[in-house]
Amino acid sequence: MTPAISLQSLTDQQLVSSLRDAMRQFHNVLMLSRSSLADSLLMTAALVLDDVSPTADERGQALQMVIRWAVEQSAPGPVAFPLGTPRPYDDPTWLQPEWWRYNILRHRYLEPLHPDEFAEGARITETLIALTGMPNRDTYFAERNRAILDLGQWIRTQEPNQEAGEQLRQLSLARVYAPLNRHPDATQILAIASTFGDVIPHDLLLELGRTEIGDAAADAIERLITGRYLQTDEAGTLWLSPVLRDYVYRRQPLDKRTLWHRRIAAYYRTQANPIQAVFHLQEGREQTAAAALLLTEGERFVDELEADDLVVLVDRFRREQLPDPQWYQLQLLMSDLCLVTSRHERALAACREALRVAADAQQQAVVYRRMGKLYEQRNQRQALDYYEQAAVRFRPTDTEFVELLKDRGWLHIEREEWEKATQVLTDALAAVTPEEVALLAQIHDAWAALCRYQRRFDQALVHGRTALTLREGQGDLLGVAKSQGNLGVLYRALNEYDNAIAMYREAMATYRKLGNHEMVAAALLNIGVAYHHAKAYDDAASYYEACIAACAGQNWYLTAVRAQANLAEVLAEQNRWDGTRAAR
Repeated sequence: MTPAISLQSLTDQQLVSSLRDAMRQFHNVLMLSRSSLADSLLMTAALVLDDVSPTADERGQALQMVIRWAVEQSAPGPVAFPLGTPRPYDDPTWLQPEWWRYNILRHRYLEPLHPDEFAEGARITETLIALTGMPNRDTYFAERNRAILDLGQWIRTQEPNQEAGEQLRQLSLARVYAPLNRHPDATQILAIASTFGDVIPHDLLLELGRTEIGDAAADAIERLITGRYLQTDEAGTLWLSPVLRDYVYRRQPLDKRTLWHRRIAAYYRTQANPIQAVFHLQEGREQTAAAALLLTEGERFVDELEADDLVVLVDRFRREQLPDPQWYQLQLLMSDLCLVTSRHERALAACREALRVAADAQQQAVVYRRMGKLYEQRNQRQALDYYEQAAVRFRPTDTEFVELLKDRGWLHIEREEWEKATQVLTDALAAVTPEEVALLAQIHDAWAALCRYQRRFDQALVHGRTALTLREGQGDLLGVAKSQGNLGVLYRALNEYDNAIAMYREAMATYRKLGNHEMVAAALLNIGVAYHHAKAYDDAASYYEACIAACAGQNWYLTAVRAQANLAEVLAEQNRWDGTRAAR
C-alpha cells in the first residue's frame, strides 16, 4: 500500500483540484481508488476490511464513503430527505440560498439529476439553477467552486479528529456488514470467527461452524474469503480485521459468545497453547479454570517473550471471581512477571495484594522475600528488613528459606558487611540439601565472591570450582558459562592473566553456542580487560573493538561504554591516541 499522506501537506489549490476530480468520478470506484485523496490518513478509518493492503475497490469505496459523509455534514441544517431517499421538488430547502452549496454537491455529483428530470431544453446546470432559484450561471459556478473549497477544507480539519475517524469507521462497518444480511450462513460463520483473536485456524472454524449450520459451513467460509471478510494464507489460517471483529462480536448474544469461547479454549488446550486457552476461558466465564491453567503453565513463560502477554491475562482477573488461594498465587505470579518486565511498582502492588489474602505465616514469608528482592537495587536497608520479615516466618526446611539466606548473603557482601555475610552463607550451606544442586551452586558463587573481596583467594577458587563442577554435572550450560566467567574474575585478581583469559574464552564459546550475544559481548570485554591488565595493549585494543562492534545497534549501553572507555585508556597508554580507532 502507498504510504498514507496527510491532507495538511496539500495546498488549497492541490486539495480543491483533487477533490473536484474525485467528485466528478464519484460513481467510478476504480478511478476514485487512483485519487491522491484515497491515500490520505483520514481514509484509513474507512478501510475496515484491511487497512494495510486494501484492494482498489476498497480504496475507492473508502473515498466514496468519506465524500458522502462530508457532504452530509455540510448541510446547514437537518436534512428532511437524506441521501439515498427521493427528494420532492416542493422541499423548501431547494430555494433557500444557504442550501445552494449542499444542493450542488448532492445533485450535481453524489445523486445527479436524471436527464428525465432536466428542464425542457436544458442541461443539468440550467436545471439546478432553476430548481434553486439562483439568478444566473455565474452565481452557480461561484457557489459550486466555493462548495468544493469549503468541503475540502472541512475534510482536512477532520483528519486529526478521533471522533470523526470513529464516525467514518462505524459508517463503513455498517456498509460492509449490510450485504451479509442476505446470507445468514455467512453471517453465522463470521460471528464465530469474531470470537477468535488475531489468528483463526481454518479447521477449527469449520468444525465450530458445522455445529451451528451443518455442511453449509464450508461454503459460508468460502463466501467470506471471496468477499475479503476473512483473509487467508498458504498455511490455511484465517484473519479478520480487528475493527470488523469487534463490530461483529458486540452484536452476538452473550450465551453464544460464551459457548464459542469455551470450545475454542478446549481446542487450544489440546494444542499446548495455554495463553490462548486462558484468554478464552476468561471470556467463557470460567475464571477458576482459567486461573488454574495459568498457574499450572504460567511459570515456564516468566522468563520468555510471553511475559507481557501473561501480565495482561493476570490483570483481567477480578478479586471477587476467585477463591483466596488462587488469588494469592496469581498475585505472586504477577509479581514475578512484573519483576522480569521491569514494572517494579506494579510488582510491589501485587505483593501487597497477596499479603491481604495470605493464609498463614509461611505464605506471608514468600511474599516478604519477593518484596526484599524488589528493593535490592533501590534500598538495600529496606530489602534487608523485608528479608528479616520473611526469615522469621519461614520454616527452616523451606527451600525458599535457603534462597532467602543466599540473597541476604549477597546483600551483606555488597554492603561490605563481611561478618554478617559469613554467618548467613554458613547457615545457607548447612541448610541446603544435596538434591538442590542449582541452589547449592549459587551459594558457592556467593561464597567465592565473599572470599575474593576478603582476598582469601585460595578459598574463593575452591568455591568457584565447586560451583562449576555442580553445574557441569547438571548439564546447565548457561550456569557453566557463568561459573567460568566468575573463575576468570578470580584468576584476574590473582594476576594469573593467562588462566583468566582461558576461562573467559570458554565462557564465550558457551554463550555463542547458546546464542546469547549480549553475554558474548561481555566476555569480549572481560578478555580485553585481562589483556589490558597484562599490558598486552594490542590484544586488549582488538578485543575492546570486537566488543564495541558486537554492541553496535543493541541497547547494551553499559558494556559498550566500558569498552570504549577502556579502549581510550589503552590508546593513551601507548601514546597512539588519534581518536579514530576509539571512534570505531
